[in-house]
Amino acid sequence: MFGTNAVAHATDLATWDQKYSVAEIFPTIQGEGPFSGYPSVFVRMATCNLRCHFCDTDFDKKMEMTAEEIIKEIKIHKPQPLVVITGGEPLLQPIKQLIDLIHDKLKYKMVQIETAGTVWLESLNQTNIRIVVSPKTPEINHNVKTVAHYWKYVISAKDEHCPETGVPITATQPGGNKARLALPPPWLRPVDVFLMPQEGAGEDMAANYKKIAELSMKHGYRASVRVHTIMGLR
Repeated sequence: MFGTNAVAHATDLATWDQKYSVAEIFPTIQGEGPFSGYPSVFVRMATCNLRCHFCDTDFDKKMEMTAEEIIKEIKIHKPQPLVVITGGEPLLQPIKQLIDLIHDKLKYKMVQIETAGTVWLESLNQTNIRIVVSPKTPEINHNVKTVAHYWKYVISAKDEHCPETGVPITATQPGGNKARLALPPPWLRPVDVFLMPQEGAGEDMAANYKKIAELSMKHGYRASVRVHTIMGLR
């Protein structure tokens, strides 16, 4: 949590062929991005290959679960129209079986994947998912970029922003050098790029929202408030 988690690697995939490492599963309102406002069930995976200083995931809390056990847990939280597989970095784990089971056993479910885009899984070629890339690095995996449906940036008024694109120039990793985060692919429309505020309080949060308004109006990106936070949800 907050940049202190153990760093996982894609080569660890072979150890996760039977069970997934899951931080938590919970119902909420999707508060950010293209599906903002959707009643949802979040499946938060417990591993990541990055250490973002603003991360809010508790990596010390994790469960080892089969895909069938995850499906059973999702069902407990009533029939919500959206399942969000997030993290951590969900693409470090072989989630194709899980996605297939969600669509097979929960046919009404739409699946959104939230990824930083640094690793690749063949399952991303599926057409029955929606992929939101929230880059935390200057470059992302080319294969992820080709299948991304939406882009999302975490905005802090304390960061620099590229004058030509509005993209943050920042260091997300503790001790890292500042750099412009990965640009969205040219075929994405500006309105498919979402800006959301970094968590904060008081004047800091107000400044973040003001910066989002400025960048959205200048570059045509879509402003996104943290709906779940406003509602007092996780």
